[in-house]
Amino acid sequence: DTAKNVTYTVQAGDFASQLDVDSLVLAGGALTDIAGNSASLTIPVGANLGDGSSIQVDGIVPAAFTTGTVTPVGAPVVADYWNTANTSLNVIVPVANDASLVGGTIQVQGNAGTGWGNLGSPDIIVMVNTNATVAVTATEFESLTGFAEAADILFQAVLTDVAGNSATGDTSATVIHVDQSIPAVSRITSTTTDGSYGLGD
Repeated sequence: DTAKNVTYTVQAGDFASQLDVDSLVLAGGALTDIAGNSASLTIPVGANLGDGSSIQVDGIVPAAFTTGTVTPVGAPVVADYWNTANTSLNVIVPVANDASLVGGTIQVQGNAGTGWGNLGSPDIIVMVNTNATVAVTATEFESLTGFAEAADILFQAVLTDVAGNSATGDTSATVIHVDQSIPAVSRITSTTTDGSYGLGD
């Protein structure tokens, strides 16, 4: 054979902006040709892995974080409540100063008491070292499993870097209470007794 395949499995904490081979070392025995000449294990200049490939290794998960505030949009806005006039939610998600997050995603999730579910599609991360605002539409929010009148809904976010490593943030301190019952007049009464009243009474 003129080539041998070697498997490299990325381990937690591994990182290389450009994967290369430092050296070749035999685990045992000898490597010779048919005539018995020992093979040179020196990597020729220009023939290393990085000379013909561009492989990045990232075994580092995004840093721990806490999902930020959740604010309804669409007047009237009442903090911590979802009403019939609200049109979307803005969820604040802190994005650390980690270049590997650029091109990654933010997925906001909600929990109405039946487990976590995605709220819409992932947002692409274009900037780091900032607080990203993720918009969740009314349709996306109200499609959450368990969404119902009087439900209390929790929020969290999942950050995934460009290599596919992900971290789920701690739950937001904001809990949104669903109240879409429209107040209605049930009865009109008088505070005065029955009788006849004249001008100025």
